[in-house]
Amino acid sequence: MLLPYLAFNEIEFRFRIFCDEEMAFAVLLYRLSTPCRLKALMHIFQRSCAWLCTVFGDVVAHLTRHFHSLLFWDDRRLTYATVAQYARAVEEKSGVRGVWGFIDGTMRAICRPQQNQELYYSGYKKCHTVKYQAVFTPDSLISDLAGPYTGRESDWTVYQDSMIIDKIRQIHEGLDEGGDNRLYIYGDPAYSLSFGILAPYQARPNRPLNNLLANVNVHMSELRISVEHGFGKVMTLWGYNGYKLGLKIGLSPVAAYFMVSVLLCNLHSCLNRNQTCKKFLCDPPSVHNYLAVVLGLP
Repeated sequence: MLLPYLAFNEIEFRFRIFCDEEMAFAVLLYRLSTPCRLKALMHIFQRSCAWLCTVFGDVVAHLTRHFHSLLFWDDRRLTYATVAQYARAVEEKSGVRGVWGFIDGTMRAICRPQQNQELYYSGYKKCHTVKYQAVFTPDSLISDLAGPYTGRESDWTVYQDSMIIDKIRQIHEGLDEGGDNRLYIYGDPAYSLSFGILAPYQARPNRPLNNLLANVNVHMSELRISVEHGFGKVMTLWGYNGYKLGLKIGLSPVAAYFMVSVLLCNLHSCLNRNQTCKKFLCDPPSVHNYLAVVLGLP
């Protein structure tokens, strides 16, 4: 069902290797789904280590090259009409008006790099990491993925560099700034100073939060947990991203592995309704509609 959309027939494998579409897709899925050793793949697919590495690497490069625009804020899908539909879904479920998505960052541990170790080291996680920022929408899709960034970058630095504020302003272009039609993303306190983003109420010195505001924070936190569910689904389906000893900066395209995993996770959500979209009663698009613009399909 997915293969016709992924254009595997366009892949020209290196070293004159031949691999049919079904085999290439199977190698990709098996390799990303579990942190197994190449010897296990050699036993399963009856191919050499060099053959498996070449096929896996070329498929990852192909998917990253063709579909990265779906991950980095797809302007053709994230229009005002679409985000307004998301906001209605959130409001009908929670009673919260004007929130259409949830933003957060995530860190993925990697093997200690041989160079620039201090750039990737996170004092918060106490390990070397690569960082990403995602916007999760009520249809259970990761609708924007910014990254990779080095582990020492803060959420606010990542947010500024991702230029997502320009995208938020773009979808509000032509609308009244003080009108009721303004829509927002909800995030943690790190994003509290930004345009188009709401954050939890914060207590001030000698001014603690009253019960009402504290209850609002708790309620919104329960909604924002969907972001963590999205990251958790990526790691559950594609466990290779959690095997840090195999993620070596400079030797393998670590960021591409995670990007392809997010793409496959979104496709999985398009094919299978999950807990998040059922919670908000907001179905994801079909695979055809999700990929149609990139592939030039009607």
